[in-house]
Amino acid sequence: MQPVCHQTQPLCHQTQPVCHQMQPLCHQTQPLCPLIAVTVLSNTATVPSNAATVPSIDTTVPIKRSHYTHKLPLLCPSITATVTSNAATVPINCRHCAHQLLPLCPSNAATVPINCRHCAIKCSHLCLSIATTVPINCCQCAHQLPLLCSSIATTVPINCCQCAHQLLPVCPSIAATVPIKCCQRASPPGTYLVSTQLSALVEWGYSMEALNGKEKNCLVPRSCRIPIIYTLPKIHKDVRVPPARPIVNGIGSGKARLGEFLDKSLQPSVKATRAYLKDTTDLLRSLQEVKFDPTSEVYLVTADVASLYTIIQHKDAALALNWALSKRDDIPHVQKVFVGHALDFCMTHNYFWYDGHFFSQKVGGAMGAKYAPSLANLFLAEWEDRWVFNPKPAQLRFYHRFIDDLLLIWEGSRESAIDFISFLNNNSNNIRLDHVISDTSVNFLDVTLTKINNTISTKVYFKMTDRNSYLSIRSGHHPNWIKNIPKGQMLRVRRNCSDLDTYAIQANILKERFLQKGYKGDALNNIIQEVANIPREE
Repeated sequence: MQPVCHQTQPLCHQTQPVCHQMQPLCHQTQPLCPLIAVTVLSNTATVPSNAATVPSIDTTVPIKRSHYTHKLPLLCPSITATVTSNAATVPINCRHCAHQLLPLCPSNAATVPINCRHCAIKCSHLCLSIATTVPINCCQCAHQLPLLCSSIATTVPINCCQCAHQLLPVCPSIAATVPIKCCQRASPPGTYLVSTQLSALVEWGYSMEALNGKEKNCLVPRSCRIPIIYTLPKIHKDVRVPPARPIVNGIGSGKARLGEFLDKSLQPSVKATRAYLKDTTDLLRSLQEVKFDPTSEVYLVTADVASLYTIIQHKDAALALNWALSKRDDIPHVQKVFVGHALDFCMTHNYFWYDGHFFSQKVGGAMGAKYAPSLANLFLAEWEDRWVFNPKPAQLRFYHRFIDDLLLIWEGSRESAIDFISFLNNNSNNIRLDHVISDTSVNFLDVTLTKINNTISTKVYFKMTDRNSYLSIRSGHHPNWIKNIPKGQMLRVRRNCSDLDTYAIQANILKERFLQKGYKGDALNNIIQEVANIPREE
């Protein structure tokens, strides 16, 4: 056997043998000679071994050695023997070492991913055992997004899937998600939480008589699944590059039942808030009471709270919960205390699985959790109690909200309406309202509101992205189900339209869509006439 570099002496300070138990001329030795252009030449004369020993790679050649303790020279702090390649990178395969690392290539400053099985951040970013940062190239984006790691005081670049603000785990603008240490656990975090902290919380609630026996047994599942995150494109906002709505699918997860219990406990408080809207029917019923002077200046304003679910700080959520529960006398104090602990547990254990890693959401509630809409409603209701209704401006004739969508009717100048929105945006809760103001009509939920004389007229709002997705008449569903689809849609149009003339126009639009799906024209005409005779309130 001969060494790789003939100019290297066996005991030269530039040479570090792989195995200290073998002679320097062993074929397993990898020299550190800076005089050669490559680390290991891929020919049998240099390394006389089998084909698996020398792959056909030009710049990097891993060396296989199966009959020694370590496979290759390591770049692990626990081993003193290291390889500092001169012009190329030598992959390391260490089965007996805690870390499996690839060094940076010094010749071209290229980035090499890290695969560290026992590190907090797995298969990316930064290995905690070495004080260095390894960037990752961004596949579809020109820049790299930093993400703050909770275990170290530094930022590391991560991969951006489509744009700078698509997925919350890779979005630096909110700093809401950080990797958590879970690779060392034998079971997923959900199982771990259920078997320890959640069980302890439920046991405490049962001992304090905040829970009965049936609730105690229900809140702790015997098995659970890991929450995952995915996105839904908002094509109604931008068809070409739609912004993404991140959803955490926590159905069947460790705290899913506790979240459902929390939602049922909060629902009475949510419905009792001043600006609460249940649905479109509730909106139409509230608009019937709105009257204003036809000669006055009136503006319709719609607003949307930007990123509502991810801006809710834990302290603000606790404040909103205490504010809501303090108004209720139908539940005992000990149950209020348990609900507070349940909310704290749900918000501090927002973990999910994404791209091969676990993440923990440190700010806000998980969009997709059962309790999240109720929490968002109470968070905004407490804010409205301080900013909107304390005191309520005289020009504000109507203010209602469906979760994060607001509808205002302002009887005053346009400048005063804009000043009021600016006043609402100047808060310490990170609430920002994206608003649309008009003196004629606005779109809100699934209706279009139009100012006519001293009242508000409504009709169905058809979005630009709507497509004819009604069920075909030739579908294999039950015939009665198929026949009732047109009638159900006509009833919706009749409910949303203020007058019969508008109903007739929009009913014909739906008729054309159903004709394209194979429905009979005579049957559709009979349905349109039948629904027209039904009072709107019904």
